[in-house]
Amino acid sequence: AVTDIIGGITGGVGGNPLDAVTDIIGGITGGDLANNPITGAIQTGIDILQGVESLKTEIINTGINTVADTIISAVPQVEHPVGDLADLGTLSFETSRDTVNGTLEAISDLSGGDLSGVLESATGVVGTLINNSSSAADILQHITNDFAFGNPIDIATGVIDGITGSISGSPLGSISEIITNIGNGFDSGDVISGIAQPIQTGITNANLAIDTLQDNLTNLASDSTFETIDSLINVNLGGGDYHISGSVDSILNAITGTVSSTIAVGEPNPNGGSVTDLISLPSQLTSLTDNLFSSINHF
Repeated sequence: AVTDIIGGITGGVGGNPLDAVTDIIGGITGGDLANNPITGAIQTGIDILQGVESLKTEIINTGINTVADTIISAVPQVEHPVGDLADLGTLSFETSRDTVNGTLEAISDLSGGDLSGVLESATGVVGTLINNSSSAADILQHITNDFAFGNPIDIATGVIDGITGSISGSPLGSISEIITNIGNGFDSGDVISGIAQPIQTGITNANLAIDTLQDNLTNLASDSTFETIDSLINVNLGGGDYHISGSVDSILNAITGTVSSTIAVGEPNPNGGSVTDLISLPSQLTSLTDNLFSSINHF
């Protein structure tokens, strides 16, 4: 039964069954396992994976270099930092590719029973990591030096130079030229005039208002101040015997009356009698006092 099983696996057993087992072990350790269909399928798969990894790395690194070259062509002053960054990127993907492919190669060697090949592939992977790490450190140091020792003004000037094409003379002059181009022919006088015109219009209108006010004040002050005020007021009071109509001056005369005397203050009346006899009161005030006090003699 055992012989039949082994025969089914190996395709037939001729002679001692132990010889068949020995042949299998010999195939594994003797290196002819590559002729086995299983080993061949494994190797084919590894070859495909290695090809895909290499193609992927080539595509990515080509893209990195294309972008870097485009930037450097537009702004030559940033060649070193951009170029170094591109080198660092491509180195990273190359390291990934070599590490993956080296590991796959070690698996292939192991499947073929090639122990020396496995050791060699593993050693190559470790060497790749060490060498590429050293290269990456050098690139990083170079990038650091580019930014640490470069003059920021020179870098900025270089960027502007790359954008504008060239800078001759002061960089500020070039910036002014850029602003002028952006302005596209705007006249600064027109801009100032457009701002000042509404202000001037407002000032002119204010001056006209002040002039009008001054003219009115001048006309008002052309006569006596009190006469002007007096002419503005006209009062009509009552009717009949006690009708009062006229200006403030007329009303005051009606109330206070008039005083006519040639006697100085404090002198006696030369004609005799009291000083009050010389005071003449208008009829309106006399009638008013008569009505209030029955007779002026009460004074």
